[in-house]
Amino acid sequence: MLEKAKIVIVDNDPDELYFMEQGFESSGRFEIMGLFAGAEELNAYLLNATELPDLVVTDLNMDGKNGMQVAGELNANPDYATIKVIVLSIASGENDADFGPLLKGKSLFLSKPASLLDYKSFACDLYDRIHGNLSTR
Repeated sequence: MLEKAKIVIVDNDPDELYFMEQGFESSGRFEIMGLFAGAEELNAYLLNATELPDLVVTDLNMDGKNGMQVAGELNANPDYATIKVIVLSIASGENDADFGPLLKGKSLFLSKPASLLDYKSFACDLYDRIHGNLSTR
């Protein structure tokens, strides 16, 4: 049986947050531990969490701290060494190489799926990818 990855999703767009929740949930590969509108909510959750997520999926463009700042802070904090970070954006032309110093090997920069219908397959592909490409630190 497939072990579900524990995930937290951060996006300041309520529609995108809903689409991601539905896609990750319907994939059957993730247990959603929290949905947050920004970095401040994520930080408050992590400070009080009794169990850390395996994965934080965050939008690149958010009010306050952006997704790269979230990734950088999580990657720099030894208390969160086990958390993988996926930064998503609708922007085209950007990739991991553009953000190398912040990503530090346990994070990825990916394009968001084009539609709600694509989130389930995106979630399945991401699960496979994180259990391969990002499983070593």
